[in-house]
Amino acid sequence: MLFLIGWFFNLIGLFVNNKIIKRIIGLIGILILAWLAGTVSVDHSADTAAYIRTFSMSPNTSIFESGYLNLSYWFYTNEFDYTTFRIITFFIFYILFYISLNVLSNNLNFFILIYSFFPFLSDATQVRNFFMLTFVLIACAVLTKRTFSRYLLAIALIYAASLFHSTGSIFYLFILLRAIHFRKIYIIIPKLIYIITAGGCGQQDQYHYYLSILEVYHFSLEEMVFQSRCKHIQQEYLMYILYLWLRAIYLCFMYCR
Repeated sequence: MLFLIGWFFNLIGLFVNNKIIKRIIGLIGILILAWLAGTVSVDHSADTAAYIRTFSMSPNTSIFESGYLNLSYWFYTNEFDYTTFRIITFFIFYILFYISLNVLSNNLNFFILIYSFFPFLSDATQVRNFFMLTFVLIACAVLTKRTFSRYLLAIALIYAASLFHSTGSIFYLFILLRAIHFRKIYIIIPKLIYIITAGGCGQQDQYHYYLSILEVYHFSLEEMVFQSRCKHIQQEYLMYILYLWLRAIYLCFMYCR
């Protein structure tokens, strides 16, 4: 119900001419999404159960990236429960998300309408991924003006993003793309996707090597299982990289308009 209220508020915002009112409506929508993401139950998100189990783990365990572990462990050592930690952090990051959107988008309400269906549901589940992409979005907002100091700040923000999810390092390429004429992006991005995903495809030789060993010993069942597992891992890797780059292309359209 709360989700629909926020969605219809922003739908109304599309027909409002006053910029201040449009931004207030957008803020209400973002805060509703922050609350929904922060209070998501274990029944609706398998990742939430995993994060609850690791909430008390020290950063020394290295089970996740250091940025997320240090943040969650600080809340744990200061006697916050996981739900409180999640609500506070989602509100902080969604407010940063909102501020960045105000810089990048001329139609905030329309963006929130689309985002509410996808990729909000993904971001509410993949906490570290959302925190990482928020830093990337801030970096994009910083690079709306190209100065040396802003490039340095953007590099620092992308580094901060990688501390929450290691795939954030991919977005160092944003800094390069920002310095290139927009039309060239259409040529460069497909090549970059090919280079990045080639890292996953390049593992095929290694898979075939191991499979040949299995064939020597006639482990036909083990071979089938191993081949299926390798294919599954490779497909997950490629799909995740492509997912990130689809979001990257969208951000390029936003700040290169």
